Amino acid sequence: MRAVVIRAFGPPEVLEPAETDEVRAGPGEVVIDVELASVTFVETQVRAGRPRHPSMLPALPAVLGNGVGGTVAGAGSGAAPEPGGGSWPA
Repeated sequence: MRAVVIRAFGPPEVLEPAETDEVRAGPGEVVIDVELASVTFVETQVRAGRPRHPSMLPALPAVLGNGVGGTVAGAGSGAAPEPGGGSWPA
């Protein structure tokens, strides 16, 4: 899988395109084939190593980001399409 990885905190140049291990959905999780991704101001602060609170710094190497859109590629046991239940379309 392709990802943008940081191995050190710093300027935008620390962002590295990389191949990572394929992921599998665990219980209650889904895997998304990402078609678009966003970068928030907070993520730029974390990348720079200057978040609002030190507890926000991830262990390195890290893949930042949480705003994505795409298609569900896999679902783990117990994953539901909306809170409260349901099932994924066949």
